[in-house]
Order: sequence, then C-alpha cells, then structure tokens
Amino acid sequence: MIEETAIIIKREGEYAWVEKQRQSTCGSCSANKGCGTAVLGKVFEKRFVTVKARNQINAEVGAEVVIGLNESAMLKAAFLVYLLPLLIMITTAIFAEMVATMFQVELHDLSVAGLAIMGLLVTFKVVKRKMGNLANKSHYEPVIVRYAQSVHVNSL
Repeated sequence: MIEETAIIIKREGEYAWVEKQRQSTCGSCSANKGCGTAVLGKVFEKRFVTVKARNQINAEVGAEVVIGLNESAMLKAAFLVYLLPLLIMITTAIFAEMVATMFQVELHDLSVAGLAIMGLLVTFKVVKRKMGNLANKSHYEPVIVRYAQSVHVNSL
C-alpha cells in the first residue's frame, strides 16, 4: 500500500476530505541546483492536494492521518493515463503508414502526425470514461489507514 500523511479538513459520513502539501523529491537529488524541474518545484511547492478518502478509523477534523492507496490500483491508473495514450498514438501512426503503403497512397508526415494526434485524443476520451468508472470501485479509492505518529524530540 502506498501511504502519505495528510490532515482531515472535512467529514462527510463515512468519508473525509484530507489535505496534503505536495512534495518534491528534488531535495534528495544531487543535481537539484542545476535542474529545471527543481526550479519549477520551488515555484509550485506550496500547493495543496485535497482528496476524498474512506474514513475507516472515524478520525475527526484536524487529525493528522495516514492515507493509503493500493499499489495495483496506482499502477493500473498510471498505465491508463500515461502509457496507453502514447502506445495508441504510436500504433496509430504506424498503422496509418502501413495502410497507405498497402494501398500505394502517399501520406505526408503532417497527415500521419494528424492521425496519430487523433488517436491520442480518442484514447484520452476513452481513458477519461474508464477512470470515471474505476473511481466508483472501492479498490481504487484512498483509505484513511491510521493516525499519524508525531515524532517528539526530547531535549537534554
């Protein structure tokens, strides 16, 4: 299970809205001083993400909790959103070239690119519908797993 710490900002029945500050992993990278991604991360570092999670521990507003998401759900969603559209776009371009060669029709590169982009857009529409269907399944929803443990430092 992938886990993150967040704070409950609102409760709705068996669900709670939790808020988490976005974090970048750039702080642990040795190349962060000369990296464009690190610069963009600093610009947008104060953004918060709000997520609706199933509140299975019945935590109250203001509580710091750990939310979890099943790894397989995250992998499937990442595949659908990132990899599948690219694969379909490339496949559409290759298929267009093959059909043009088979029928001895000359396609310009711009036509092939246009068809590939059309394949990409159609895939985005299908993925959006599929993700909407997956969002209603409990396997794909975040869950409040437990209260976060605060770290206390004892002074000497």
